[in-house]
Amino acid sequence: MKVLVITGFLGAGKTTFIKALARLTGREFVILENDSGRVNIDRRRLADSSSDIWELTEGCACCTGASDFASSVLTIANTVDPDYLIVEPSGVAQLSRVMNNLAAIAYERIELLKPVVVVDPTNPVSPQFSSIVNDQISSAGVVVFSRTENSSVQEKSLYEDRIRRINPGAAIVADHYSGLTREAAWKLFFGETIVDGNYEFDDSAVPEFETFTADNLKFKSIGEFDLFIRHVMTGNFGMVARVKGEVRVGDEILSVDASSSGYEIRGEGPDGHFLRPRTLSVVFIGCDIDSLGIRRYVTVYPNRVR
Repeated sequence: MKVLVITGFLGAGKTTFIKALARLTGREFVILENDSGRVNIDRRRLADSSSDIWELTEGCACCTGASDFASSVLTIANTVDPDYLIVEPSGVAQLSRVMNNLAAIAYERIELLKPVVVVDPTNPVSPQFSSIVNDQISSAGVVVFSRTENSSVQEKSLYEDRIRRINPGAAIVADHYSGLTREAAWKLFFGETIVDGNYEFDDSAVPEFETFTADNLKFKSIGEFDLFIRHVMTGNFGMVARVKGEVRVGDEILSVDASSSGYEIRGEGPDGHFLRPRTLSVVFIGCDIDSLGIRRYVTVYPNRVR
């Protein structure tokens, strides 16, 4: 079993890239998701990729959940035994530690491929989170740019220079990956294994991330919901780096995906919860999150639906 780690900071576009990679290569993979929060939102978004998806939540693959992560990889190797396993760590995981943890369990039946980092160079992250991004880039074998479809050649050259300063040896895909041929994609992402870990990491500058999950939020209108997300992403409830999940707005279900790159609110269709009850959850990821303030806002806001 060959293991390909695909990571990138919160909102960089990892899940979208994994789905595209499955289409590009024409292969099915087993995917191990290590999401933040008790609800794995990205699992739903990968569900149409036809790949077998395993979940690891409430534990980071690089630190607190390292033993569970290693056990999950070994279980997949010994039971499913796929040709290829794609690991998607949480966006706040240190890639250096993830690779060292994998190297510790690698043997003749588990080989490690060069890790891939997805970067959105058009939207630099807050300096507070730069240590994580730098660790991911410096540990990468391949750096893939996302959201550069409208960037000029000169802009992409500047983006590449920034990456080279952190990791001179990484292969860089500056043009959008959708333009890769099947052969090129396969060779670039699956063609070269590494022998061991020995990645250096520095915990001293890594911020302490936390998650907060809110269930069954209801809003009267999309304008009300939009205002709430704007409040969250502009720091009114702490340093929130990512928001993703689903809410009810009137009789509709809407999904939200917000990060430093901006935010998208998308309709999921009529809400059939009266016939098929299900919990809709929103996960907030960041530092010093004012969860009490969020709860108070959605409870006492004057136009709230109760």
